[in-house]
Amino acid sequence: MAVFDERLKTAMKNKNISQSELCQLTSIPKSAMSQYVSGKFIPRQDRLMEMAKLLGVEPGWLLGYDTDGELSERERELIGAYRLDIEFRGRVDELLDGRVVFRAAKSNDGKTALTEERLNDCRLERIAAAPETDEDF
Repeated sequence: MAVFDERLKTAMKNKNISQSELCQLTSIPKSAMSQYVSGKFIPRQDRLMEMAKLLGVEPGWLLGYDTDGELSERERELIGAYRLDIEFRGRVDELLDGRVVFRAAKSNDGKTALTEERLNDCRLERIAAAPETDEDF
């Protein structure tokens, strides 16, 4: 529990929010907030989420897990869109799962043509298993 109270105080200090202001903004009773700040208790999930959102930190970070801590507003927006929009999630997953492959080929006239293509792991495996020369067939 010692980690929670330390991180709560750090987040409050970083946002320049006092204990009483946090109580007002979250509707958490002062007696409960006092126990959280002193390290006697950890808040239940709904209160933890509310405090984390208001303080601009991840709930896991407040609990002592190693996370990046604060998220920017844009990062929160992206996470929200990823969770709610199936098409957006698919496109992000495609970007994260893909790899950029550079290809070069020479034409009969000796010119080199460079291309760039994003491939997923399945296509990369097929390329790696493909024969490299006519003799490999």
